[in-house]
Amino acid sequence: MNFRRESLFAILSACALVAAPGAFAATPASGAVAGSAASSGRSGGSGGSLTQPGSAATSATPAAAVDNSGPAYGPELQGFNYPAPVEQYDFTSQGVALHMAYMDITPDHANGRTAVLLHGKNFCAATWDATIHRLSDAGYRVIAPDQIGFCKSSKPEHYQYSFQQLARNTHALLESLGVTDATVIGHSTGGMLAIRYALMYPHETQQLVLVNPIGLEDWKAKGVPSLSVDQ
Repeated sequence: MNFRRESLFAILSACALVAAPGAFAATPASGAVAGSAASSGRSGGSGGSLTQPGSAATSATPAAAVDNSGPAYGPELQGFNYPAPVEQYDFTSQGVALHMAYMDITPDHANGRTAVLLHGKNFCAATWDATIHRLSDAGYRVIAPDQIGFCKSSKPEHYQYSFQQLARNTHALLESLGVTDATVIGHSTGGMLAIRYALMYPHETQQLVLVNPIGLEDWKAKGVPSLSVDQ
């Protein structure tokens, strides 16, 4: 009698397995659950909780790709809008053909004066947006260049980025535009450039304005000569 009952139980169990094989199939998720449960049991930790199969499956799924659909700009800030039309000054420096981007804003009611805005190391001519509008409203012709190596200007592979060279480039730009007398305004590292410009071209600098400048020391006045690569 016992033998028949045991045989019947074995037959019923086999039928159940055939009818629903998926219910007892091992999966990576269930394996992870089993491993977690076994680990909890071995460690004897009463505070641990069993990971649900759904949670284990979710954690095993690769993370969604990071959304990098933000704006992308070219090496000369192609696609980045400036507050005024951008023009290019083509010239040769240190034996390399370069172009210097700049904005030249003509006021509606000119006062006969020109303001030149020199950006800092981590900035562009476009940084002067609010200042450009204020000065233009006051009647100034405003010229705001991107220095060589910055933003929309050329970025030569090998170049001597001295303040003397940048001042020469700026002077050449202004000369090409017919500007011989200007209020020179420099911010941060642009303040250092503005000082160097005023020292090199004092008769063409009507006023010098410094906005949070750095590096006010004049090391060149202490005997360090300045020679361009072209010389």
